[in-house]
Amino acid sequence: MEIFLALIHNNDAGRLDVIRPGIQALSKALAASASVSSHEFSHQDLRAEFSAKSALKRDLRAQMLFHSWDKYLTRKTRRKVFVSQLLSIVKTHLKRTPKEQERARRNALIQMSVTDKHLRAWDSFLESGANHLLVLEDDALFKPDSIERFCSAFQGLKNQRTETQSFYWDLAGGFDLIDIGVLALEKERTGDQISFRKPVTNTTCGYLMSRKLIESLRAQLLTNPLYREISIDWMLNRLLLDLEQDMQLTECIHFLPPIFSHGSFSGAFEAWER
Repeated sequence: MEIFLALIHNNDAGRLDVIRPGIQALSKALAASASVSSHEFSHQDLRAEFSAKSALKRDLRAQMLFHSWDKYLTRKTRRKVFVSQLLSIVKTHLKRTPKEQERARRNALIQMSVTDKHLRAWDSFLESGANHLLVLEDDALFKPDSIERFCSAFQGLKNQRTETQSFYWDLAGGFDLIDIGVLALEKERTGDQISFRKPVTNTTCGYLMSRKLIESLRAQLLTNPLYREISIDWMLNRLLLDLEQDMQLTECIHFLPPIFSHGSFSGAFEAWER
């Protein structure tokens, strides 16, 4: 059994000094049950051209995704409200000052760069012989029991012989599950694990995915290249939604409390976009 561990970062020395020792300790703890290869993905270029028109199209597509996700979670949005939301986005874009436009452009490029790092991690994983991909962003924080809990959960996964299954684990949380509405799809709770009837995400600060799921996600992305423009957490939502519509089943587990802490939510770090 092999784990491909991908650290997503932007060369922030302070964050790296915090997370790298934890990754080394986790790899050592897993050595008895799995081979772990660690990799880092950091390159980004924020000089790319991204016009106001492209930014508007991106935001409109994102709003349409939010609408689809609400339906996926069995929440209903009236058509009139949805149209009003789209018009509001257009008005906001038209009213932006040059300074506001530049900030929005930069934030969009940061989000797309982060998405690109995750996709490069996925592709590198697929080129490897590993069975599972563990992704940690550099604002993931190790708790005193993070290593013990992850190793215990992974041992249970290993005992299930899930090499050919499609599964997703959310490891670092972020938002309260009640606030993002995903508990409507809750299937059952076992110990600190919550399983869902359909795959749902929280953030992409930390997650574990099977090879089969990543192969399916990349196949969907191949025919939907514009999904790359969405922030990674919402792009993953979009892809999982598509797989569900295609009747491709994905086992989904979240942990309460999350195995890792989300540093940008706890106040330990400032989000990249700010």
